[in-house]
Amino acid sequence: MKDKEGKLLAKIKEDNILQDKDGQNLIKIDKSGTMDNGSGTYIKWTDKGELLKGTEKTGIVISPVDKKSFQSASIILFLYLNSKQKIYL
Repeated sequence: MKDKEGKLLAKIKEDNILQDKDGQNLIKIDKSGTMDNGSGTYIKWTDKGELLKGTEKTGIVISPVDKKSFQSASIILFLYLNSKQKIYL
C-alpha cells in the first residue's frame, strides 16, 4: 500500500505478515482477513461481513459483502487505526 505521493506505507509478504515501510513486522493478516497480533484474540470477518474481536461485535461491517476483499479491508483498517498520518483511499 502506498500513499497518494507513491510512498510505501506497508506491504504484505507471502506468509501473510504485514510489514511497515522499514520492513518491521506489524501483524499477521491471512487471506480471509483474520488479524493475529499474537494476543490469542483474533479479529476476523464473519460471512455476513461483520468484524468481530474474538466473539465481540465491533460495529464495523463491509457492505456489500465480498469475501475476496476481507484481507484488503483488514490491511486498510489496521493501517488507518494505527497510523499517525492520514491515509487517503
